[in-house]
This record gives sequence, C-alpha cells and structure tokens, in this order.
Amino acid sequence: LNDIQRSYKHLSRAFHPDKQPDPARREEAQATFVEFKVAHDIMVDPVLRQAYDDHGHYGVYFVKRSMNSSDPNSTFRQLVRLHKIGKRKEAKQVLDEAIQINEYQQMSSEIDASGSIELRCSMLHTA
Repeated sequence: LNDIQRSYKHLSRAFHPDKQPDPARREEAQATFVEFKVAHDIMVDPVLRQAYDDHGHYGVYFVKRSMNSSDPNSTFRQLVRLHKIGKRKEAKQVLDEAIQINEYQQMSSEIDASGSIELRCSMLHTA
C-alpha cells in the first residue's frame, strides 16, 4: 500500500493539470490524472479492489452503484462488513451472487420486454 501511495503522489505531482503551463498539455494531463486517480481509488479500497480483481470495471461499477443505497444490507455494506472482519472469501461470494442476480434480472426484463414469457418460465425451472 505504501508503494501505491508513493507512486500516486509522484504521478499526481507530475500530471496535475494545474502544474501544466501549456494549455494543450494541460488537457492531456487532466485525462491522465483522472485515469490514475480512478485506478488509485480502486487499489486502496479493499472492497473496490476485490470487485475489480474478480469482475473488472463492471464489478467496480456494480459496487459503486450500491454505495448510494439506503438499504443497511446493500451489497456494498455487506462487503464492507465482511472485509472489516477479514472474510474476503465470503465477500467474493456475496459479490458473485449479487452480480449473478443482477444479470438474471436484466435478462428477465429484456425477455419480458420482448414478450417471450415462456422462455423466462423455462429458465426458472432449469435453475
């Protein structure tokens, strides 16, 4: 974690848009700065890092989306609780299941929108 922090500080000094005198270079530096800021935020947060390691950008998006939930049992809150007590394997299982349920719900709504309810019913019986 110290290496990550050290590298982040070095890069933020080098690429911070306010440190760029040339306007053309400032825009490029801004894009680079935002990119490594996002990467840093993922790497230092154990919940987001696990989501990224297991599911890539979609996993991070999914977890961040659940951060704003007022539900005390939201996926994000469950993951934070599990990470606090060192239960990384259980956190992975919670995230995997939440993503699978979300994907199934999306697929079901697409099927409903197409009017093909029979396919949805047959999928429920095979699951």
